[in-house]
Amino acid sequence: MRWFNTLTALFPVLVVSGGALLLMLFEAALGRPAEPAAGDVEGQYRTRVRAALRSAFAVGVLALAAAGSLGLWLLARRAGQVNPGLLSQIVERTAGLGGDRFAFVVYAILCAGGILVLLQAGSYLRELGMDRPEFPLLVLFAVLGGMFLAAARDLLLMFIGLETLSLGTYCLVAFQRSSLKSTEAALKYFLLGSFAAAILLFGMALLYGVTGSLELSRIGKVLSLASPTAFEPVAAIGMSLVVVGLAFKVSAVPFHMWTPDAYEGAPTPTTAFMAVVVKTAAFAVMMRVLLVAFPLGSPLSSAPAGWVSLLTGFALLTMVLGNFAGLMQDNVKRLLAYSSIAHAGYILIGVIVAGAVRSTVPRHAERLQADAVGAVLFYLVAYTLATAGAFAVLSICARDHREPTKVADLHGLAVRSPGLAAGFLVCVLSLVGIPPTAGFFGKLYLFKLAVQADLWPLALVGVLTSVAAAYYYLRLVVAVYMRPAETEDVAVAAPTARGRLGIAAAALLVVTLGLLPARVLSVATQSVFDLLRM
Repeated sequence: MRWFNTLTALFPVLVVSGGALLLMLFEAALGRPAEPAAGDVEGQYRTRVRAALRSAFAVGVLALAAAGSLGLWLLARRAGQVNPGLLSQIVERTAGLGGDRFAFVVYAILCAGGILVLLQAGSYLRELGMDRPEFPLLVLFAVLGGMFLAAARDLLLMFIGLETLSLGTYCLVAFQRSSLKSTEAALKYFLLGSFAAAILLFGMALLYGVTGSLELSRIGKVLSLASPTAFEPVAAIGMSLVVVGLAFKVSAVPFHMWTPDAYEGAPTPTTAFMAVVVKTAAFAVMMRVLLVAFPLGSPLSSAPAGWVSLLTGFALLTMVLGNFAGLMQDNVKRLLAYSSIAHAGYILIGVIVAGAVRSTVPRHAERLQADAVGAVLFYLVAYTLATAGAFAVLSICARDHREPTKVADLHGLAVRSPGLAAGFLVCVLSLVGIPPTAGFFGKLYLFKLAVQADLWPLALVGVLTSVAAAYYYLRLVVAVYMRPAETEDVAVAAPTARGRLGIAAAALLVVTLGLLPARVLSVATQSVFDLLRM
């Protein structure tokens, strides 16, 4: 296994960081181009070509990193079969950024989300007068922060990744500097995000004070001792603060207040980025922290005051409030924001099952735990594709310094752009959970595992709220296919080649994963064993 070594294991991280630095140096060397005059056709053409090349380079960087992540997953599996000790050696040398198959899968999801965001951003930024070189740069650096989060094996790297991701996202939310709504959304997100980061950091400090270590595996060993230490109440407070800080990032109720305003005020590609990339990275680090630092044998996991009980309450509130608040929304982006909150509740079911499995199902606990985390990864893939595809349609419909905001703005879209409407339909049906889309199997796996772990109330609430959610999702379908445009002031789509590619890829993958879910689920489940055996 000479091809699997320390350097190659870092390939995805090196590609994204190196690509971001190269793009930054290239733009700095060329300088900011002057704004072409209204009649300067040649100047406008040069500006548009430069923007297209910049976006294509960023997409190529993320595509190369995603392909490298999947290739390294295969190499890591073979290396584990030939030399089991090699994986742990590489993980230790790379501080967790390489060698972990769980991290490789999340790398690929993050890069795919970044690609879909960049593909939809081109025409949107140009139509709204925001086609500046900072956007792809911020996307690359934010994805890099998400990769650090996905692989974090100690609290220090985790916080560095969290801040790298957050700072890039704050700037993306405020990217439309001329919009008061965008500035307000960025300020709210920044203030609440900083407050949540402080809570998370305080919880980390308490855990470090109790255990004397920043490594998650070491913290897990100390906190899983049979005899409780004198500092157990302090550890419980630290655990609660860490859970609260992570719950903010995944938009779990009652820490969701920032989500509707931030999603509505941000540029639509940024909203898609927050919905898919930020949420995926946050769930990845949540699973790693909770399952490693507070493992099944810890009194802080399945005890009445453990994180399983805490997240159970969050999940129930998140599914109920997210879906029923979505019923009352007329703004498309706020509707999809509450949809994102509701899906966070569904994903939390898998995290809860992974932590509660031993006390309820003693036999085959490790396998069921791996199935639960694998189902979460599968759901994240399905959710990333469907949500990014839905937001891509809204981005492409931006014309003449305006974008569709109300559900009524989508009336008659199927007549004006049949292909675009078809892609939107597939993505929305996946979010509803209708077969044969990937979203249906994602929900089916999570609800089935909840029943197997004797957590049927979670599964019951998940099914009932999914039925309620179908109403506001189908409102979008009715607006697109069954309502004629009442005025001329409606969304008119003129998709670019990049936009068509992004929507077609998202819709095709959603259907493909729905028809062939077993392979992806198998890859996700096999990746979890590296996480559980840190």
